[in-house]
Amino acid sequence: MGHAVKVSQLSKVIKEKIIVDRISFTVEKGEVFGLLGANGSGKTTTFNMMSGLLAPSSGDVEVLGKSLRERKKSGGVPEVGMVTQQDSFYETLTVQENLEFFAGQFGIPEKVSRERISELLKQVKLTVKKDALASSLSGGMKKRLNMACSLVHDPIVVFLDEPTVGLDPVVRKEIWMLIKDLHKAGKTIIFTSHYMDEVEELCDKVAIMFAGRIVDSGTPEKLKKKHKLNQMEDVFAHLIKRGV
Repeated sequence: MGHAVKVSQLSKVIKEKIIVDRISFTVEKGEVFGLLGANGSGKTTTFNMMSGLLAPSSGDVEVLGKSLRERKKSGGVPEVGMVTQQDSFYETLTVQENLEFFAGQFGIPEKVSRERISELLKQVKLTVKKDALASSLSGGMKKRLNMACSLVHDPIVVFLDEPTVGLDPVVRKEIWMLIKDLHKAGKTIIFTSHYMDEVEELCDKVAIMFAGRIVDSGTPEKLKKKHKLNQMEDVFAHLIKRGV
């Protein structure tokens, strides 16, 4: 299928401290890839460099064949969507108005955007709330709207930063279903998470970071078999303990 994302010797040094230390890995097209690590592991810094939010000290990240330099020069890669933990929508606009605004930001023609927004509202189960102010939505609905705003241009690669952090179990499962739907639609998904049950449920492959380096990677099943453990939570704890 080929690479959707290729990370090559990626490093980040801040105030002479090595945060990310020459890591390399690939994410295949159509794959759900989990980037895991405890606080201070370099996971968030790596994620931000991959998505283009942060410049590396050295190394490169190719997304759909475009290097960081090419992405910066062209203003990004339009086939990429980025969903941050912070809400990107406007609370004083309705759900429909928010999606229309972001469609306009991506330069989507009005006729195409109408069809895309209608389809997206069904996908995130917000059709009945399309005329409601974003400020009136529940926490779970806001999370789904936030994702929809980043998906309105139908990206090929989607970056999700802790997509279910702070959500109750019911809403978490709703987000899981949305991620699964994106996967079925052929999207490449890269996300960070602290929840190992989420990783086992969603990921085709994971990379586990400690002290700026990748200490192991592979499918959840292969990692459990390799370390002779039954749960990814135990694999994660084992690798972090071994890395200390």
